[in-house]
Amino acid sequence: MKIILTGSTGFLGSHILAELLHDPEVTEVLCPVRDAGRLERACSLYRLPPPTDPRIRLMPADICRPDWGLSADDQLRCLRATHCIHGAAKMHALSLQAVYPTNIGSLEFLTQLIQRPMPVVFVSSLIVFAGTSWNGDTCYETDWCDDERVAYGGYAQSKLEAEKRLQRMASQYIHIKIVRPGLLSGSRICPRFPKESLWARFTHGCFTLGCVPPDIPAVSMDMSPVDWVAKSIVCILRAPRLHSIQNFHLANEHSVSLREIVDAMQLPSSEGFAKRLSLLSGVEKLVVSQAFMGATKQSKYYPLHLFLSTDLRYNMAQSYAAGVEPVHVPSELLNRYISEHKNYAS
Repeated sequence: MKIILTGSTGFLGSHILAELLHDPEVTEVLCPVRDAGRLERACSLYRLPPPTDPRIRLMPADICRPDWGLSADDQLRCLRATHCIHGAAKMHALSLQAVYPTNIGSLEFLTQLIQRPMPVVFVSSLIVFAGTSWNGDTCYETDWCDDERVAYGGYAQSKLEAEKRLQRMASQYIHIKIVRPGLLSGSRICPRFPKESLWARFTHGCFTLGCVPPDIPAVSMDMSPVDWVAKSIVCILRAPRLHSIQNFHLANEHSVSLREIVDAMQLPSSEGFAKRLSLLSGVEKLVVSQAFMGATKQSKYYPLHLFLSTDLRYNMAQSYAAGVEPVHVPSELLNRYISEHKNYAS
C-alpha cells in the first residue's frame, strides 16, 4: 500500500502517520508538507516515534496552491499511490474566506486522484451538524441535508461544503469514505493537545476565570482520544467499501458530563461567573459561555458543537462494522487532561 497523507504535521495527522507505520503492508507514505521540521516537532510534543522511518516521503507542497504545489515528479508519485487520507485542514477560524483555500480549494487535486480510481478517506468533523438555526434536541443525518440550515463558523461551513462536493462526486466515483471525528482529546498515552483546540480553550478559559457558575447544566462532552480516532481512520481505510459513499462517525459514545469535568477542575462556584466572562475574549469566551449557558439559550448560538447531540446509532454502527473498536475515557485520563491544561493556564 502506497498512501498519500495530507495534514501529517498536525495533531490528528501525526497520529495517523504513526498508526500507518504500524502496518507492515504500508510500503510508502507520501506526505505533502510545507514545513518538514513541523512533523518532527509534532512527534516530539505528542510522544510519538520520531519520523525517521524510511517509508516516509516528505514532499515540499502547499495544498492551497494548484496541484498542491507539488513538483511534477511528486505529482506523478501521488497518481501512482493506492490510497489517500485527506486530513489537512485549517482549524476553528470563524471566517469561511480564511479557511476556503485549504479546506475546499484543495479538493481540486483530490478530484484528480479520485478519478484514478483511488480509495479516499476524507476527514470531516461532527461540527457539520452544529448550526445557528438548529434548536432540536438531536440532529439526524436528514437534518444535515436541509440546505436552509447554516453551519456555525467558517471551519464548519467549509467542512459542510466539502462534504456536499464529495457527495456529488459519488455518482461517478464509488470509493469515497467520509469520517466525522468528534471532539478530539489527548491520546491515551500523552495528555497534550493543541492549545488552539476547543477543548484546550474551554479548560484554559475556566482556569483563567478561576471559578464556575453555581448551576451546572446537565450536558455532556464528547472526548475522543486522538490515537483512537487515528487508529479508527486507518481501519476504515482498509475496510471493504459497501456503498458509493459512506459516512462514519468517530466519537466516544461514553460522553463525559460537564459536572465530571468541573469536579476534576476543582474550581469554586461563584454567583459572579457571568460578569467575569468579560475577562475572556474571542473563541475562548464563546466556548466557555456556551458550555455553561447555552443549555438555557442565553446566548446567540445554540447549541455549540462541543455539547451537540447527534444520532450516532447508524453511523457508529457502520464504524463498528468496519472494525472500529469502542473507546472509553477513564476518570484517571480525564484528570491527566485537566492537569495538563491547568499547567498551560498558569
